[in-house]
Amino acid sequence: MLNKKIPCQKLSRESLMELLTRTFFLLNCRIQHMRMTPAQIAVTLICGEKLPPFGEARIPVNATVAERIKLGRQYLREIAKADFGYDLVAWHAHLKESREGGYTWGRNVTLPNIMKMALDCPEWQSAVRDLRANESA
Repeated sequence: MLNKKIPCQKLSRESLMELLTRTFFLLNCRIQHMRMTPAQIAVTLICGEKLPPFGEARIPVNATVAERIKLGRQYLREIAKADFGYDLVAWHAHLKESREGGYTWGRNVTLPNIMKMALDCPEWQSAVRDLRANESA
């Protein structure tokens, strides 16, 4: 199943969990110098940042900022069993208390730098505005 190309929006819950588990395994086993928890992967994506290209993770190398943000939100919803939309402050507030998905940013951190940079980035703001407009349409 992992060799098939599946659009992100059509992933079942089981497929998404398998994908997250496999991604976590790959990040920890194949690339020892870069270990990331599922929550770190999801936060990196919802902030519009690129991850190293892993074909098994189904994150296209040429994914747009909007595609990465949408996928990160999808991962976070699955991890946290909650949905805070594209509100990075709300995601951080929830995850720093619940520690779901191996969230590593501390409770004393107001907002991680990756989230601060995303909130200040015009490209991220524009992508989120477009994603919200498409959801309400």
